[in-house]
Amino acid sequence: MEEVAGIADSAAHGAEQTSGATELQIASLGDLTTTEQHLSVAAAKLTETIQRFTVDGKA
Repeated sequence: MEEVAGIADSAAHGAEQTSGATELQIASLGDLTTTEQHLSVAAAKLTETIQRFTVDGKA
């Protein structure tokens, strides 16, 4: 019976670790989404800026 209790404890500990890791991954995804949005805005601004320049008389 002690062996079964040990297995159950190990499983519970593993589940807690998985839950914590999942929470961190969700937070990281939020950070990535924010970063992606900032990069998208920066890319749009860069595209606008590039369109102002001409090279060898060509836009």
